[in-house]
Amino acid sequence: MHVHRSLGALCAVISVASGLAGCFDPSVGPVVSVDRSGVVTQINDPVPGKCQALAAQGVRRVFNQTGIDIVLHGASDCTDPKGQPGIYVATLTSASAVVSRGLWHSFSTVGQLPPVSP
Repeated sequence: MHVHRSLGALCAVISVASGLAGCFDPSVGPVVSVDRSGVVTQINDPVPGKCQALAAQGVRRVFNQTGIDIVLHGASDCTDPKGQPGIYVATLTSASAVVSRGLWHSFSTVGQLPPVSP
């Protein structure tokens, strides 16, 4: 009987660990932005690999509170003016716009996420 209980306990631990690993999603969390008027907007759980639009009038400050890095862009389609690359914002950091570069209108995620088990 002792062997069966140990095997049962091991199976339970593996099952729980597999379930937790499959539920981990580093994109969970908000990207918070502030426009020039001070209006705060929050995008929860951004979709990895997809261009995400920010406020139409542009934003001056962004807080990346997700588990993935993002890049801020000058146009709403995740492109940037020639000679002005996007601004990299690491996980759990923020960025403020520089007047000479203008406001940001979109962001994209950086890298590829690890596969998620079903």
